Amino acid sequence: MKYDIMLQGFHWQSHEQNWYQIIQENAQRIKDSGFTLVWFPPPSDTADFEGYLPRELYKLDTRYGSATELKAAIEAIRPEVRAIADIVINHRVGTSRDEDFTNPTWSTFTIVSNDEYQGLKSFNWDTGEPFHAGRDLDHRNSEVSNSLIDWMNYLKNPDNAGFVGWRYDLVKGYAGWATELYNRNTSPEFTVGEFFDGDVQKVIGWIDSTHPEPAFRSAAFDFPLRNALYEAVAWKNYHYLKCQYSIINSSASFCDYFFGSIQGFVT
Repeated sequence: MKYDIMLQGFHWQSHEQNWYQIIQENAQRIKDSGFTLVWFPPPSDTADFEGYLPRELYKLDTRYGSATELKAAIEAIRPEVRAIADIVINHRVGTSRDEDFTNPTWSTFTIVSNDEYQGLKSFNWDTGEPFHAGRDLDHRNSEVSNSLIDWMNYLKNPDNAGFVGWRYDLVKGYAGWATELYNRNTSPEFTVGEFFDGDVQKVIGWIDSTHPEPAFRSAAFDFPLRNALYEAVAWKNYHYLKCQYSIINSSASFCDYFFGSIQGFVT
């Protein structure tokens, strides 16, 4: 069985520097270290500094660098290492208001009915937990799903970026079948979801929800293991290292072993 080793290729303050250029300059170090995947920050224009309030999806000039620099960074790590995009599809913000979605343009019927937005919106309720800083998206609406699929395939194209897979942000915000839908229509080499929960069975439940067949399910970050390691190292509670505190013992083929924010290179 083939395993990948993924580097989190940024940290919370990376936007303060020309980060794509830093990745490019460290490409050989990444290859020599044995990584096979690099998790890039969200690639599209956003309302926040870090990239988690997506605004204009097709605008790839961000605080991490320009679209040209993004392509150059991905090209620099190839072919030994492939690029994973941080995909934020639970919610979206407007260009100048809450709901004036542009690039691509969407109607307000892309917003779930129980979102705080007070105008016209979908009849469908959210399929996951609410997110109050942006408008929660209705993945049952083909206007949303078809547009996101087009955009994700755009990101896969080497002429635009060249990503080969997805790190799905905030997957508690929408049902697992949506992840299956996007994976099926974008054919990624690898995907992993941020199901932020310390309960092993809940994380496994999300993994199972992403496809009926185990071989095609998304991976998930092993937050129960991360929490157990923190308890053991920070507080010397070594009993947390027992197998019941990790997905590894239950679904080793489908979990990502998350050991915190790996800052592989900082200048």
